[in-house]
Amino acid sequence: MASALQGWLVLLISLGFVGVSLWLVIIGRGGTGPIATMTFFGACAAVAVWMISSRRRILRQGADPSLEVSVRGGVPIPVDRRRMVAISAGLIIFGLVLAATGGPIGDDFVTVSLLIAGFGGLVGVLLAFGWRRGIALVFTPAGLRFQTPALAYLAAWGSIEEVSLRSMNSTPVIFLRISDPAALADAAEVRRGDPVRARAKLARRLEQSRGWFGGDLMIAPSNYGLDAIVLLRALERYADDPTARAELTEQAAVRGSAG
Repeated sequence: MASALQGWLVLLISLGFVGVSLWLVIIGRGGTGPIATMTFFGACAAVAVWMISSRRRILRQGADPSLEVSVRGGVPIPVDRRRMVAISAGLIIFGLVLAATGGPIGDDFVTVSLLIAGFGGLVGVLLAFGWRRGIALVFTPAGLRFQTPALAYLAAWGSIEEVSLRSMNSTPVIFLRISDPAALADAAEVRRGDPVRARAKLARRLEQSRGWFGGDLMIAPSNYGLDAIVLLRALERYADDPTARAELTEQAAVRGSAG
């Protein structure tokens, strides 16, 4: 996972800039420039706090032998679109505040700030038109089912050779290594488009993922509103224990508890 030192370093540097900027605002120097600086590094500090707390939660849960994970499958676990909406709104507000206060810093700074706000607006528009809708994970007795509006495919429990937790851009992700990725792609259910091309595209994506990351399928737990360790424990359990798969009935989603 991301280095604890990295998170603390970012936090301390950011708080230093926030403190200096706040002092300049109080004594009335620099116009609105210090407000822009304070906003930017305040956001950096917030990200650092998230990094630190996320890492500590993962380490705490990972070291807790009493953490029990129960899954009753059949119900899709969708992508958390509310999180995407919050990110979109945050980018818009962040970019507009920087643009409104960053004039003393320079025109380039204002331009980049407007681009940030514009990107946030684009994400919001895409979400309004259905982007990321219909993407879900489904636990079934046969395996973990990946669903999109165009494609659905099953990672059979018996075909999962390895489940690993890693970090990408300071975000925890889970990789699944499949014994026969080609068979997974060949059995995919194509809901939209040409089946041959869609399955070939999926096969290439799996092959590239294994070449780049050593795993065929990647899951970002935060995209689904799940704790990384809870999802990891669930996947490991059903991949390793065939008798546990019988409990995957069609009633609920992932739950974790510590006794």
